[in-house]
Amino acid sequence: MSSSSVRPILVVEDQDADYETVMRRLKKLSIEAPVHRCLGVDEVHDHLGRWKAGIAAMPMPALLVLDLKLPDGDGQELLVRMKSDESFKDIPVVVWSAVNDPAVQERCLKVGASEFRAKAADNTITDAAIDHMVHLWRQSTVL
Repeated sequence: MSSSSVRPILVVEDQDADYETVMRRLKKLSIEAPVHRCLGVDEVHDHLGRWKAGIAAMPMPALLVLDLKLPDGDGQELLVRMKSDESFKDIPVVVWSAVNDPAVQERCLKVGASEFRAKAADNTITDAAIDHMVHLWRQSTVL
């Protein structure tokens, strides 16, 4: 399957080190999925509007990896908006955050996150978490 015909992974992450960790692991796993990065909530809202209008330059993602602490908004609110919209509710969302609050984790899962992964003590994501994200992406691209 060529990468141009594969639905992308959308990574919503403002920290370069965290984004680079994901990219290194994907490369190590030989994942050729297109990966698109958004630095904040506003950028994702722009994409959502384009996808809904049918005018997006890239296909709707097969997986969204979402940080909660973003410079221009709250990732939880973005998650709620996506999961309440018929157009986007079936996109698997993996929340990965430094927020270590069980109530936040429970809320994210309750509103529709497929997974909640805490960042490691150094705020990076673990290889196991990325491996699981790849598994979700593969499932979504087959469906």
